This record gives sequence, structure tokens and C-alpha cells, in this order.
Amino acid sequence: MSSKDHPGRGPEGGGGARRPREGPWAFEMDLASRWLDNDQYGHINNSVYYLLHDTIVNLYLAERCGIKAFVHDPPTHGSSPGGGVVQNESDLIGLVVSSSANYFAPTSFPCKLRLKLRVVHLGSSSVRYECGIFEVPVVVAGGGEQQEVERQANVVTQTTHVFVHRYTRRPVKLMPERLRSGLQHLIVPGHWIGRDAKL
Repeated sequence: MSSKDHPGRGPEGGGGARRPREGPWAFEMDLASRWLDNDQYGHINNSVYYLLHDTIVNLYLAERCGIKAFVHDPPTHGSSPGGGVVQNESDLIGLVVSSSANYFAPTSFPCKLRLKLRVVHLGSSSVRYECGIFEVPVVVAGGGEQQEVERQANVVTQTTHVFVHRYTRRPVKLMPERLRSGLQHLIVPGHWIGRDAKL
């Protein structure tokens, strides 16, 4: 498994119709498909793509945003158990309130999968992620060298997280700075969905 960043930018720019299968993307990681991912038709099962989406989102939140999914300690001093402003990222969890997937082309084991992530909307306590899942074939070029050939995304998934206090499950009013800054890094030009969000 490997991961890397791409420079994130603000929501401005990128006129014309949005193309969800195409870049730019802000963060990516590679995973190998597994035998158990295939269904009876020889394709990676639809449900697996949601697991892949969750994998890259939660890896990013843990490594870049300070979210500690498995912490069960008492609330930190100065946190707000009734909602409102939370000072420490470890007092937060993200709850999925919506999810969707568009399937453009199948993938099958054995293959290398490349997961790419960006943020398409960021509210005061919510964020909408978009993940492109690519099958990355390897072809033999001239001279016998192997080269990866990356195409458009085979599958594009979206989820919306609402960040809530770990103990009360009430939405926070404002995200802590480290969390918000990390999510802003995932915003790329041309893929901002600007309609209003309640949270």
C-alpha cells in the first residue's frame, strides 16, 4: 500500500461541465485487489468499492486530520459535550449520512487498484468526499519495459460525513483547525459542488 498527496487548491476555477471520472485529485493510494473481492460473475463486487472508499477516507483523516477513530477515553478538558465548538480532534467522529456510487467499468482480481480522493463540498460540520477507483493495467512497452497505463476512473463514489461529538453524537458547530485545514487540502479546482448544505 502506498499513498501520496497532490497539491490542493481552492474551489475556484474549472469552468464547464464537471467530469467526475477525471482529475485533478488531491490524495491517492494503491491497493492490491484480493481473491475474495470477486463475486460469482468474476468482477469485484459492488459493495467492495464502498470499503475501498472508507479505507482511503479514514486513512486520510487519521494521518492528516487528527481523527482517532478507536479512542474511547473520557472527553478532553475544554471539549464541548453538548455540541458546539470542539477543541480536540480526538473528541470527534465522522458519521456517514449519505453515500452513492457510479459504476462505469468493471474490475476483477487480480489487478492493481489506485484510489484517488478529493473534497467536493465543505460545510461548517460536514464534508462530501469523492473517490475515484481506477484499475491500473501494466503493459509491456518497447524494449520490454513495463509501464502503467492509467485511464478514467472505473468507479466514482461519494459519501458525506457529519462530524459529531464522540459521546453525544451532536453535530459540532465548527471543526477544529487541524481537521478543517486537512480537508481544505483535498479541494481541487473544477470539482466544487457549491449548493448549500445544512451543516
